[in-house]
Amino acid sequence: MKILKVGDQYYLDNREAGIHIRFYATLAQGVDSYALDILKKNISTNSSVPDVASLLKLNMSGVVAISRDLGAKIDSLQNYDYPAEKLGQFLAEADLTHISNEVSFVDGCIISTGMRFCAKDKYMGSITASGVDIVELTGNHNNDYGSASNGRSIEMYKALGMDYFGGGLNNEDASKILYKEIDGTKIAFIGYNWYDTTYKTGAIAWNDKPGANEYSVEKMKANIAEAKSKADVVIVDFQFQECYCYPDGDVVYPICYKPLGNPDQKGVFRKAIDLGATIVIGTQAHQPQTYELYGDGVIYYGLGNLYFDQWNWIGTRQAMILTHYFDNGEYINTKLT
Repeated sequence: MKILKVGDQYYLDNREAGIHIRFYATLAQGVDSYALDILKKNISTNSSVPDVASLLKLNMSGVVAISRDLGAKIDSLQNYDYPAEKLGQFLAEADLTHISNEVSFVDGCIISTGMRFCAKDKYMGSITASGVDIVELTGNHNNDYGSASNGRSIEMYKALGMDYFGGGLNNEDASKILYKEIDGTKIAFIGYNWYDTTYKTGAIAWNDKPGANEYSVEKMKANIAEAKSKADVVIVDFQFQECYCYPDGDVVYPICYKPLGNPDQKGVFRKAIDLGATIVIGTQAHQPQTYELYGDGVIYYGLGNLYFDQWNWIGTRQAMILTHYFDNGEYINTKLT
């Protein structure tokens, strides 16, 4: 069942925003009240809706790449939290806020075109203005200017009190499961870079080299089993084959709105649910993909861009922000924005 907003208010954020239902019963003249007495005894009016104050609220979003044309726009405005002007407050209103940042902060970064990305240190203002608590590092551009810049960026996150997962200072650090516990709910975050593991690029962490977490089914099986033994909820994120549209004109390229067939995105994501994950998310997609209820979990195949410059096509201007709600270890609902 989907919970709808009423007056732009959401019931799990504000109990007064809900619709109150009242039952009325009248008796025709001369009818025995016995039937009404039976109804009173058998219709329950008790509500099992949790107290809003007890809920853990988690915002999760897609691609962050504050570089290229977006970086140039920020520089022209000299407004370093410009990308967060309209979304920052919304993102920050959760107990935990997650982003997937694919671009490292590089000392001496010069913004340019092309597919090699860096971010200036000042652009961190957009991330802090969004209330970010957790930075996912499964992306495949964090080593574009060398793994040292990736490591430098991780130290910047740590200095700001942000946690990270799905990547790290070396392969051991990148493989760590992130646990966060708030208001009686403990969540495990696990992230893998499927794409660069498969195609052997330089994005993967190794020995003393920062990078993204390597993927394998065996590793995922062990990680999920460990996470399930220690946490109430297990969230698995993937950097899969990127999905975005480059059509001739402002049209939709339909393959991006469903799981990719080759490689088998549905098979990889469903495997994580089969192994015990609660929620599976594709953070690689530059435009939104579909979602499905599968087994005992839910899969969001792609969320689209949060902060990036791909505004030439309708698909890459669209995105989803997931707001998950949990109550005392139980996954209650997800709101899509």
